[in-house]
Amino acid sequence: MAYAIGFVQTAQRLGPAIGPIVGGAVAQMAGLRNAFLVTAVFYLVAVLLVAFMYDEHRAPHARTDESAERVTFRNVLAFENFIVLMGVVFGLQFIDRSFGPVLPLFVAEIGTPAGRVPIVAGGLFSIAAGAGALGHHFCGRLLRRAPARRVIAVSVAVGAAGASVYVLARSPWLLLLGTPIFGVAIGVATTAAYTAASSVMPTSARGAGFGLLTTASLAGLALSPIVNGILGATSIRAVFLLDTVGLITLAFAVSRLMIAAPLLDATAPATEEL
Repeated sequence: MAYAIGFVQTAQRLGPAIGPIVGGAVAQMAGLRNAFLVTAVFYLVAVLLVAFMYDEHRAPHARTDESAERVTFRNVLAFENFIVLMGVVFGLQFIDRSFGPVLPLFVAEIGTPAGRVPIVAGGLFSIAAGAGALGHHFCGRLLRRAPARRVIAVSVAVGAAGASVYVLARSPWLLLLGTPIFGVAIGVATTAAYTAASSVMPTSARGAGFGLLTTASLAGLALSPIVNGILGATSIRAVFLLDTVGLITLAFAVSRLMIAAPLLDATAPATEEL
């Protein structure tokens, strides 16, 4: 499960890492309007992939009898550690997206020439996304060596160290140190949180469970630019300070509130998981 989730999230991270570079090149060569047409073609390719290559079938241990107990969102929230993990997913997404509204402004504030701000900021975004992809990919190996609680808490604490570099930075070069540390840590923590959550959900509840996790993720995505944009209007460094404090708080909460338990075998029958 950790490998599968990490593999999918690696692809999800590589899109934001490569997309700005490809989009900028297309816009420069073909114009902004035609860049939107190229984007539409990518969406069409995704539709065709799902329509013709996706194999739709039931999970081997999914319940098929109508007498099976119906899974509700309340049932899912009662699973061990699930609410804590929802908070982790929300917090990681909120902090990860906080860089978007303020990073170009911060790069200019610490002395980058105006003509180089777009390329420096874009490069940092790509480094963060690429490092996050690596974190997603290698998380499975870490989960085979240590419990999910430790992996999440330690990686979040490492992410706080990476974010603190932004608080202290006085030149763009220092950001090259903090960005990959932050990206890898967020990638590891996110995959570990999703994997730990999936391990406590029976097969029949995974649709509702991942729906709630996605809701927490999208809530963080929606709120982060607003909150951090307002905070950044006062002080850009305050945004990164909030990120650092938030990650430290998450690490402490996970280490104190999350119940340590071995990850369940994702192939186990739902009746055994219940």
